[in-house]
Amino acid sequence: MAMDEARRRRGAGIDAARRRLIAGQRRAPDSRYNINVTRSDLTPVDRDVTDTRPPVCLSLPYYTGAHLPTASVVIPFYNEALTMLLRAVHSVLNKSPDHLLDQVYTAIKRQ
Repeated sequence: MAMDEARRRRGAGIDAARRRLIAGQRRAPDSRYNINVTRSDLTPVDRDVTDTRPPVCLSLPYYTGAHLPTASVVIPFYNEALTMLLRAVHSVLNKSPDHLLDQVYTAIKRQ
């Protein structure tokens, strides 16, 4: 429960910072990215994503104990909108068990 509250507070702080960043950002039009960046900018970084696994996968037991090794996540980005990167990193932090996540790397190359 305490971790959920900490994540909510962290998400609120990041959301406020994201809105300030977007307000002062001068970026290319949506056609540069081939996605609706304006819509992406307005989508909160903390959002509920429905579980789309098939029913058979929902019934399987998954190991989340301390005996599993930690993992590092690499997120490659090339010429993407900043909000896409923020949402990806935030999803990894929110959806991964804390004891299993070791590092998050972002590999960014801008034009």
